[in-house]
This record gives sequence, structure tokens and C-alpha cells, in this order.
Amino acid sequence: MKLVDILKDREELSSIRKCYLNEIDSTLLQITLNIPGENKNIPEVLFLFSEALNSIRSLFLSDDIKFKILYLSESYVGPTSFIMVDCNAKDVKNMCLGLEDTHPLSKYWDLDVFNREGMKVSRDPERAKKCFICEKKAKICVFMQSHSIEELLNQLSFDIANY
Repeated sequence: MKLVDILKDREELSSIRKCYLNEIDSTLLQITLNIPGENKNIPEVLFLFSEALNSIRSLFLSDDIKFKILYLSESYVGPTSFIMVDCNAKDVKNMCLGLEDTHPLSKYWDLDVFNREGMKVSRDPERAKKCFICEKKAKICVFMQSHSIEELLNQLSFDIANY
């Protein structure tokens, strides 16, 4: 697997997302994972993705929100799902943020919400994702390369083992 394969798959997923957004008149939730390094298909990935999907399902079912999984696949970028949600996009984003605040493995999930017009619903900058290791803003640690891939993967394994 090479970086070019990951970039190609990201581009393909972007095209698939655009097609869904053109076809549906609902909120679209895209679930992917934040996995450090080039290899996005390490053994822990399927467990993390399953946890994300099950948590989202439980959340929507508990609030009696209609949803439909439109797409589920694995590729070089790791597993991905697109879910059509019959609910206001801002409400879905707030539910996802609430889940991020309560689930111990959610820091590895990427829950992107798109409104009916195809625009991504952004999180409040004050609620920026935190680093897997040091709790600083993740974007700062990535930019500064504060932690090695090995450290990040060790933290991921530790978090799963202690879940």
C-alpha cells in the first residue's frame, strides 16, 4: 500500500459522497476512522469501526431517528460508511459531538455531517479534536509531528485493550 493508493481512494469516496448528496434530500453522515500511518487496515480498525457504527445506530434508535446505511466498504483509507439520516444536520452534528464526549474510543472516529445542500457542518473551533496522546489540539500535534506513528499506534492499542 502506498500513499498514492490512499489519495486515490479518498478521491473516490469524495465522488461517492457527492453522488449521494445529489440523490438524497436528507442529512448525510460519513463515518471513517482517524488511523495514524499509511496502513489503515490494521487489526484494531474493524473493531473501532464496528464500535462507531453500533454507537451511531444506538444513538439514532434511542432518539427514534430514521436512518439508512447507504454505503459500507473497506479500502486503503480504512472502512467507510455513508448513512442517510432523517434529521436536521446541525442536530445530527450535535448528537455526534455528544457521542464524542462520552465514548472512550470516539477520538479515533471521524463523524462528518453534511446538510441537504451538501455543505459540511463544522464543529465549533472550541471543540476541536484532541490528540490521541497529550490532549492538545490534534491539528497542532499533527503539524508539529509531536508524536511518532509508533507512539500513536501504541496508544490506540492501549485504548482498545482498556475499553
